[in-house]
Amino acid sequence: MIKFFRKIRYDLMEKNKTGKYLKYAIGEIILVVIGILIALSINNWNENRKSKIASVEIYNNLLQTLRQDSIKIQQIIKFQKRSIEAQEKILTSNMQSDYIVKNNLMIDIIRGSISFFPNEGPYNSIVSNNELDLIYSKTLKTSIINLYDFQYKRYKNIDAIVDNKFQNQIFSIIDKKMMIYSVDTLSKDGQLIRRIDPILLNRHYSELESEIKDTYRIMKTGFISLLEIQKSINDLIIILKEDLDD
Repeated sequence: MIKFFRKIRYDLMEKNKTGKYLKYAIGEIILVVIGILIALSINNWNENRKSKIASVEIYNNLLQTLRQDSIKIQQIIKFQKRSIEAQEKILTSNMQSDYIVKNNLMIDIIRGSISFFPNEGPYNSIVSNNELDLIYSKTLKTSIINLYDFQYKRYKNIDAIVDNKFQNQIFSIIDKKMMIYSVDTLSKDGQLIRRIDPILLNRHYSELESEIKDTYRIMKTGFISLLEIQKSINDLIIILKEDLDD
C-alpha cells in the first residue's frame, strides 16, 4: 500500500516537472517569435523608409526634367507655329512680286524644322532599374508611361517624316536654288553671308509652293502632337508637385 502511494507521488512530481519544462519551452518559443516579429517589423520599416527616399528622388528627377522639357517645347512650338502660318500664307496668298514678305516667310519656314528632343534619361533609368513600383500613384504612373512610351514615340515618328521632307524638299529648294553669297551682306568679321536672291526666289517660288503642299499636312499633325505633349508635361508637373508636397 505504501509503495502504491509512493508511486502516485512520484508520478505527480514527474508531471509537475514536465509541466514546468513545457511552460518554459512555450515561453522561450513565444520570446523567439516576438523577437522575429520585431526584427521583421524593423526591417520592413527600414525598407519602407529606403523606398520612400528613392521614390522622392525619382519624383524630383522627373519634375526637374519635365520643367526643362516644358521650357524647350514652348520655344519649339513658337517656331513651328510661325512656320505653319508662313506655309499657310504661301498656300493661300498671291505674293509673286512681294520679295520682302516672301523672304521673311522663308526664314519662318526654315525655323519650323527645329525638333523637340525630350530628356528621357530619368524615365529610362526608372524602367531599367525596375523602379516603376516606386511611383505609388496609379494615375501618375499611367500618365508618365503614356507620355514617354506613347506620346514621345508617336511624335518622333512624325518628326522623322517632317525632318526628311524639310531636308530633301524644302531646304533643297530654299538653300540650293534660292540663296546666294552676297557682297552686300557681310558679317561683322567681313565674311560673306548667304541671302535669298529675289530673282531666284521668284523663279523657284512655284516649285517651293508645290513642295509645301506635300509637307504642310504632316507638319500640322506633328504640331498638334507637340501641343498634346506640352499639355501632358504641364499636367505631370502639377501632379508631381502636389505629391511631393503631401
